Amino acid sequence: MSTGNQDVGDLWNRILAVIAQKVQPGCFDTWFQPLRTRSFNGSVLQLTVPTKTFREVFVENYLDLLREAAVEAAGTGIELRLAIPEPEPPNGEGCENDRKVQPLPVVRASELETPACQQSWLIERLWTHQAVGIIGGSPKSGKTWLALEMAVSVASGSPCFGTFPVFSPGPVLLYAAEDSAATLRSRVETLARLHKVNFDRLDVHIITVDSLRLDRRDHQDRLESTLHAYKPALLLLDPLVRVHAIDENVAGQVAALLGYLRSLQRKNGTAIAVIHL
Repeated sequence: MSTGNQDVGDLWNRILAVIAQKVQPGCFDTWFQPLRTRSFNGSVLQLTVPTKTFREVFVENYLDLLREAAVEAAGTGIELRLAIPEPEPPNGEGCENDRKVQPLPVVRASELETPACQQSWLIERLWTHQAVGIIGGSPKSGKTWLALEMAVSVASGSPCFGTFPVFSPGPVLLYAAEDSAATLRSRVETLARLHKVNFDRLDVHIITVDSLRLDRRDHQDRLESTLHAYKPALLLLDPLVRVHAIDENVAGQVAALLGYLRSLQRKNGTAIAVIHL
């Protein structure tokens, strides 16, 4: 992996060190850690990226930053080339042209699995069954109170705001990044009292970690493990800005995060509500 007087591994580590000083940790983990060095001949640094889509988003948003970091680390201009690694033949047998392409799995419509729950509403006219959505509004407009009211209603099976029936009650899992534990307890206890349910037996569970970053794989894995353990009917994340370190002005990054939430919902069968400013 070295040519001339320049070791590509050492050069890449110095480039990453420069970039780490210029971007948020979540952005660094998502967009720069997946890059891999391929070769360096003294003037051209070849890197590999995971996918074509990744390369397109990276080139549009981060290639200029990478170039600047490369010049700063190397002390001279370097040409950067991004490639997608060639897939390896299974078991090393044959070449790409010799492999038979497998068709996508297809079933007849009548053979699709019958939904276990035919009800389209989790909370009638407020939140659909297994939806992934945003509770949005201006600051101090009551978004968190709305989310907690939904939590108590779903966990207790009592009507939301005394008006909207809950059709699929069950446990609720909540991550509230901006409320202290004491404030959160007081709010949920107040709502439980208004719903005339036993607060001590209320099936609302609070995620107590200081930081939850859903643009990081290790945090994603821990959240999914928690969903498997508690099997909530509703997952509440409050607020969106505190569960990632991506740039919300970059559509590709936001799409990846929302895609992850939809995938999480499908795998665990839970509705997801995210509070956003």
